This record gives sequence, structure tokens and C-alpha cells, in this order.
Amino acid sequence: MERRFCREKPAAESPRCDIKTVAEGKGFTKKEMAMAVNMDVSMYSSYERGLHEPSYLARGKIISVLKVDANYFLMKD
Repeated sequence: MERRFCREKPAAESPRCDIKTVAEGKGFTKKEMAMAVNMDVSMYSSYERGLHEPSYLARGKIISVLKVDANYFLMKD
């Protein structure tokens, strides 16, 4: 079973797997998150929308900024 970084619209069995919701819940705008993880807003937005999978480095930065467990955004296929 493969594990992938979550998408904006999570699987029904993993409702917490929503980067945008978590970031907004912690008071971050899309622009603030992009700045905090040192990337272009359009690239960060593509992760939120599930258009691209973030690299391990980008995943680590997002997890660190949002202060969530490393497994929080991983979901099973």
C-alpha cells in the first residue's frame, strides 16, 4: 500500500488530511505559508490543490511550520 502526501480534498477515511484547512486554522494565509516554507506562492498553492506532490524537503518544511506530526498529512492509497 503506497502512502502519499494528502490532497486538498481528502479521502473520506482521512478527513484531517487537508493542508489548506490546517494552515488556515492556524492563522496562515496562502502567501504567509509560502513565505514560511520559502517557496513561490503558486508552487505552495499547487500542493494545497493536489496538483503536485511536494518533495521530502518541502513536506518537512510544511510539517514544521504547521507543527503537526510527520504522519499527519500522509494517507494510504
